[in-house]
Amino acid sequence: MRYRSIILSCLPLLAPLPALADTCNPGETVLFTCSTESHKRLTLCESKATIVYAFGKEGLRPDIVVTVPRNQASTWQWKGIGRYVNYSVEVPNGAITYRVYSSIDRNEGAATYESGVEILKKEESLATILCQQSNIVDHLEGVDLPLIE
Repeated sequence: MRYRSIILSCLPLLAPLPALADTCNPGETVLFTCSTESHKRLTLCESKATIVYAFGKEGLRPDIVVTVPRNQASTWQWKGIGRYVNYSVEVPNGAITYRVYSSIDRNEGAATYESGVEILKKEESLATILCQQSNIVDHLEGVDLPLIE
């Protein structure tokens, strides 16, 4: 009984976090999710008020969760010309920005797709984590956020 009381008293502390790295909270929808080579899960969720970036081991609570109001996140949407079809959403977290992206190289009929997250500090790339090319959910196209110019 004592352990049940302790567990129940801790539940409110856990409520704001996604239950698992590969899921969104109730009231949120998936904008983007994928698995990485290191068996981590990258998930980007949206609600009417917020954008949520989560990253962590698949099936476990995420290691990183960043929730921002929609007006603080931004997006790049392909302009309809050029070789590369690019979409991204940027989620700021202090001096760090998480840029979740998908890109298709349409060169010479052999299209190649790449997606992942680029981690930036003051516009300098610190790391890029690529998605495995299976089981990707990508709804970045047309997302209603402030545009990156």
